Amino acid sequence: MATEEKIYVDDVGTEIKIDMQESMVSASNMSFLVRKPDGEEKIWTGIQVVETTKFKYTTQSGDLDKAGIYKVQPKLTLGTWTGKGYTINFRVYEEFT
Repeated sequence: MATEEKIYVDDVGTEIKIDMQESMVSASNMSFLVRKPDGEEKIWTGIQVVETTKFKYTTQSGDLDKAGIYKVQPKLTLGTWTGKGYTINFRVYEEFT
């Protein structure tokens, strides 16, 4: 799930965490496939494993540039398997909402 705090357009340093429900310690080639509210697709890299089962990405300038629902799907290699995990959704709000 994404963070529990409210996320606003242009926030930088917000942690987006996804719990994979199994050990990710040996995972490699990790990224988040992102679909922004307007349909634009991006790949976020620099993913870290935290708390053994969770991936974390810390937002940078330009990542959260639109208000609306973001869809994030982890992509990774684990042993001989390469594939994608469950998609999570989170909302990004305009200022003062």
